[in-house]
Amino acid sequence: MMTTAPPAHDPGRDTDELRVAKARRRVTELAKQLIADPLNPDLIAQLRHWLDTDADPAIAAMDALLRRPASELREQVRAAISRLDGTLRGDA
Repeated sequence: MMTTAPPAHDPGRDTDELRVAKARRRVTELAKQLIADPLNPDLIAQLRHWLDTDADPAIAAMDALLRRPASELREQVRAAISRLDGTLRGDA
């Protein structure tokens, strides 16, 4: 079951999906920067801040996604494909 209704700006994703996607992008970006400059104090502070403020909600959202039944996930994939097909055809 979806946590909340999909937001108008991203009609295919609910709150948990958006939170996980945002967290993955942010952590990946920080990781890439830390590989290039592992002792940069600003990057370390940014990572600590993310861990203190955003990590727990992101982990909870990922846990919620992992608990979803396969039938719900399949339906979400079908709906996303349908929206994409409509977009490619030029539907409103």
